[in-house]
Amino acid sequence: MGRRNQLPEIQGKSSSKLIFIIDPSVPDNVHLDMHFYRRCSILLLAVLYFNSCARYGVRQFGPLEQSKLVSQNATNSEQLSHMTRRFIISEGLEKKCETEPLICILDIDTDLRAGKRAMLAVYAAEIAFHAARSHDLDDETFARLNASALVYASSYLFDRGLDRATSEFHPSHRLAIDLYNRSLAQLLRYLHARRALTGSTHRIPLMRGTLQLKLDSDVHYLPDSFLHIRVAYDFRARGFANHQSYYGLGTPLILLRPYKNDPLSQNDPSGSDDPPGSSDLPDQNPATAPGDEENNTGSINNDDNGDPGSRYRYLGKADQAYPATALLEHDGSYFVSDQKLYSGRLRIVDSLGDGTANIYDRRIPLEVDLSSPMAYMLSGVEKSDSLLRRLDGDSIGETSGLYMLYPYDAKKIPVVFVHGLASSPMTWFPMINELLADPEIRSRYQFWVYWYPTSNPVEFSAHGLRNTLKEARELLGFQRMVLIGHSMGGLLSRLMIQTSRTQDWVKESGIEPERFQKLDESTRQMLRNVTQYDPLPFVERVVFLATPHRGSALADGLAGYMGRQVMSVPTGLAKVFDTGLDLLTGEEDAPVIAPPNGIESLSPDGLFVRVTMKQPFAPGVPYHSIIGSRAATDLDWITDSVVPYASSHLPGAESELLVESDHSVHATMPAILEVRRILRLHLERGTGLEQAGL
Repeated sequence: MGRRNQLPEIQGKSSSKLIFIIDPSVPDNVHLDMHFYRRCSILLLAVLYFNSCARYGVRQFGPLEQSKLVSQNATNSEQLSHMTRRFIISEGLEKKCETEPLICILDIDTDLRAGKRAMLAVYAAEIAFHAARSHDLDDETFARLNASALVYASSYLFDRGLDRATSEFHPSHRLAIDLYNRSLAQLLRYLHARRALTGSTHRIPLMRGTLQLKLDSDVHYLPDSFLHIRVAYDFRARGFANHQSYYGLGTPLILLRPYKNDPLSQNDPSGSDDPPGSSDLPDQNPATAPGDEENNTGSINNDDNGDPGSRYRYLGKADQAYPATALLEHDGSYFVSDQKLYSGRLRIVDSLGDGTANIYDRRIPLEVDLSSPMAYMLSGVEKSDSLLRRLDGDSIGETSGLYMLYPYDAKKIPVVFVHGLASSPMTWFPMINELLADPEIRSRYQFWVYWYPTSNPVEFSAHGLRNTLKEARELLGFQRMVLIGHSMGGLLSRLMIQTSRTQDWVKESGIEPERFQKLDESTRQMLRNVTQYDPLPFVERVVFLATPHRGSALADGLAGYMGRQVMSVPTGLAKVFDTGLDLLTGEEDAPVIAPPNGIESLSPDGLFVRVTMKQPFAPGVPYHSIIGSRAATDLDWITDSVVPYASSHLPGAESELLVESDHSVHATMPAILEVRRILRLHLERGTGLEQAGL
């Protein structure tokens, strides 16, 4: 048929489907040539096919993808930022930055020193921070890279000798702040791992030269008082509705001051291990009964020289965790060519102010975390708090007293929170956490909590609170105070601004005065101490939350009965009643009353309510009521399920707020906002005493 018929034939409907028919009569060498042609044909068609595909185009971003692309950087991911990667590619530094990051950084450093282009400092900072991750915490290269990243970022933010082509609104500015904060955090972790934070100076190598750091503190007492420093980034607070943290410059810290190891805690002149306020309760010896001013001085710790005006104070035998912010402030410019040693200050700045600090003669907002230190501290205290322990008078007596959240600050007004029945100070921290979010409040107030056995009769607990506050004032010298009490705690707080005389209690109890005189002297003294008092002159305002001023019917019902069965008063108080209150009333050895407890004090018909509701208030001292309501609108039916409106309403209050809530009204946001309003009002107006010039 002709030679043409022996050649391969291509059949098919399209070039993408090839069928080769080989004639067996064709020689082998021809077959080899045909295989070669076939391969070439396939390759050619493949090239033509793929070259015909689109190389450019767009796809639609998801709702969060674009934002992630813009915000992603080495501080929040494993990748460099988009702008730094763009720079690396544009400069042909991809391979060098990946395989030899230190040389890559030095090359950028050289260009930065020569051209003074500020953006190069950001690129160098991020590459150094990213490269440090491949080194262990105890590796000196880890410190070198992070210290260099810190200096680069600081230079971008504050070195006025750099050529700035961008404004503070450019994304590079925020990236520089993030790199500053996070590289400083890494450096602090490095120093902590080497136990070097307690030293006065530290030398850390840079990419060029050495950084010499001197530890400095702007908190209101020396950093040596803190035995441990933690980076707040390493912790996440639990238990709060809001995590109070704020973006700015610096690394948020947790300054830890464990009580057991605190040298200031060893200065108690009595040498007693009893917590502050523990002697507020009756002792087995009637000579040390409540209110004996000579023998009942408490155990609030003092400092070495006994000076009440000292700045360094510690109340309450509990660990403290203080919020602070770390800043680096180095001298001069990093880009001086002949300089080998760069000095700077590692500043620890108080976070409990207005949230700002001066750095390089500029007022800048601080990165602040208030919730993590508080949660860290409470996690330790919480271990000693349980419902069964709250009901045991002896157990609570071991920890009762006044506790400062943070060291005493003479420039701030103390606010003391007093908890209610079968509760503890832990109930207040959701409110305190929210109040600390207000810069004005946290810079003008300091928050304390009072812990007491709620199984005690209210008048005895109030006596303990009164003595403890007097002692604190004598020791610390403050002149102003605000009290905030919930439920039974409101009753204790109310007695701090009322006047009482023993004869009023004797008369209301139905005991003839001459029979009262038959009591032994120690018992009479104890009763006088808890029933005779005057308003505390330094208590300027009181806030009552769900307070049963006229008692609660539950105290006389089944709930009250069951509560009395499980509650136990401190042994010392029970013994006093068993052995000392043997007033003859017609029957031989009949006691005046059986050993009472806190629930009995809440009886609407009880002695406590009958007497205290007749006591006069201190003139000029404003008080406020916050009352829970289970959605009822008729005042006669309003109740928080424990306290009715008729009991919690107090005539003469400067303000009264009804909040839709059960008895835990203090945990609600409307109540918290009201307390915040009242504290602000107190700063603006002061009190009637101040306005009168008293």
